[in-house]
Amino acid sequence: MENIFRILIIDDDTIDRKSMKRLLQGANSKYEIIEADSGEAGLERLFSEDFHCIFIDYMLPQKNGIEVLREARAGGICTPIIMLTGHGGELVATEMMKAGATDYIPKSILTREILYKTMQAAVQTAVAAEAKEKARASEERFHRAIASAPLPVIIHAEDGEVLQISNTWTEITGYTQQDTPRVKDWLQRAYGAQWEEVHDKVKNLFNISERVQVGEYMVKTRSGSTRIWDFSTAPLGSLADGRRAVISMATDITERKRYEDALLKAKEEAERANTAKSQFLANMSHEIRTPMNGILGMTDLILMMDLGDQQREYLEIVKSSTKLLLNVLNDILDYSKVEADKLILEEIPFGLGSVINEVIALFDYAAQQKGVSITTSIGVDVPRILIGDPFRLRQVLMNLIGNAIKFTDKGKVDIAITGRQWGEDQVKVKFVIVDTGIGIAEGKIDRLFQSFSQVDDSITRQFGGTGLGLAIAEKLTKLMDGEIWAESKDGQGSTFCFTAVFGLQSAQVPQRDIVYQDSIQYESGELKKVLLAEDDLVSRNMLTIILKKNGFKVIAVEDGQQAVEAFEQEKFDVILMDVNMPYLDGYGATAIIRLKEKTMEYYTPIIAMTAYALQGDREKCLVAGMNDYISKPINFSQTVDLIKKYVKKTSECIHEKLPHI
Repeated sequence: MENIFRILIIDDDTIDRKSMKRLLQGANSKYEIIEADSGEAGLERLFSEDFHCIFIDYMLPQKNGIEVLREARAGGICTPIIMLTGHGGELVATEMMKAGATDYIPKSILTREILYKTMQAAVQTAVAAEAKEKARASEERFHRAIASAPLPVIIHAEDGEVLQISNTWTEITGYTQQDTPRVKDWLQRAYGAQWEEVHDKVKNLFNISERVQVGEYMVKTRSGSTRIWDFSTAPLGSLADGRRAVISMATDITERKRYEDALLKAKEEAERANTAKSQFLANMSHEIRTPMNGILGMTDLILMMDLGDQQREYLEIVKSSTKLLLNVLNDILDYSKVEADKLILEEIPFGLGSVINEVIALFDYAAQQKGVSITTSIGVDVPRILIGDPFRLRQVLMNLIGNAIKFTDKGKVDIAITGRQWGEDQVKVKFVIVDTGIGIAEGKIDRLFQSFSQVDDSITRQFGGTGLGLAIAEKLTKLMDGEIWAESKDGQGSTFCFTAVFGLQSAQVPQRDIVYQDSIQYESGELKKVLLAEDDLVSRNMLTIILKKNGFKVIAVEDGQQAVEAFEQEKFDVILMDVNMPYLDGYGATAIIRLKEKTMEYYTPIIAMTAYALQGDREKCLVAGMNDYISKPINFSQTVDLIKKYVKKTSECIHEKLPHI
């Protein structure tokens, strides 16, 4: 439906109103014409209805046309108002225009054509004035918004004129728009010698078509302080004079940057502290394991002699106590590795039954001595071969089963193992260890898995322990994608449960446990030569005795330099190399030996010996060119077997130069 053009005629002369109405209706049938016979009636209609054009007679009773006009304008009426007058003259016309008339027509020349043209021009003028007013009001609102923006904001034209800056900009920098009338003035103040470099980037901003992230800049304020601002810029189009303009907004990220720097420094300090802790643990491991190696080794040597029963009993106690001390050390080192996320699980096939049997064998004698029976059941839903880390699984089981036996004076320890499918190629195994021991008070169960914690201080004195075993077990189960929990009542035994996720062995791989066994075939009358590089006198003498007892010829030296010199003088079947020696350590000696071998026709296996036992030590030895790794305290049987393994390999490859590692 088309809009009707509404016109109000205010005139006290009925004939003049009818004449006006006739002229207007003849010009356009879409006009709706409303009549008012007095100024008061006209004003009432004006303030209650909307009109597109208003005609007011100059001569009205009581309140004349000028007064009606002024009152209408004062009341906010912006509609085009055309005055009609029967009294010509410049003074009257001037008075009308000053009062707010859009135009005026003398009644003496009133025709349809003049009436229509005057009204059309008045309406166009009013529309243009309204549009201009709206634009002005919009621009004013925009500038007010920029001025009160919570961010630093600047608007500037492409010729460098600063059109506006926000109050926040001034508050932070101390510079007003009068201080920086041009962008160049601002850049010189804020960026000093680098202002030209930034200015070149500012010029390129006028080629953008959408908002862009400009980047972070160091801004110098009037007071001399430095702020960090993150700028983004957007185009504003062209101004009325044709110049292009852009608006740049900044986020003050000074405090955030300081916070990030503080966090970075804290992180670096934490990493340095962690490195220092790791180094301390490594040194502690070395310093403790080296004398323990001597104690255990010499104890084993004495136990090989003819001893009286009481002497043998005392030495067995010494050996047992040393092993307990070694377990405490291992707990501390394991906990440190887990805490530092340095512990990586292996993914190898293993037999679950073998692991369980090995753990039970460790505690079987202690259980028999106390009259505690151990029963085990493995559900049919548990695969015989699993993929995972058997050593870490064994560690968790040793903690839980060992505790169960330690805290059970009579009765039994039951171990139940069940499984269920976990995804396409995994199984989730649940282990339940139930004992009939002393139990745990219900309110103290939450302390079980805390580091260096016992449920009761008297427990430590009575049963010993670091309070780390269960904490390590909890972390290991998490690494195996499982969880651990306990249920117990004081005096009624305990139930410990944990779960772990393992891989399933491929059907193409034979389901068998692979156990490496090797032996050496000696040639008649020939002794295999071992170069032993060890700076600790006790360890050196002890290993020399053991190796000679096992049929090896031993050349012992005290440091890496002597090891290199001995290597240059004669050929050895294997080298036992301590990694921590004076003058030249084992890593350096190995590097020199491997370099010299490039011109030789044979290759000598090197086995590292170290009291360091942290994650990565084995890898470090292999990277250095060593073939294998044994940690102190040294297990004589395993060490001899390892030497035999490499001696045999060397014998088999006597006519073939092995590749360098």
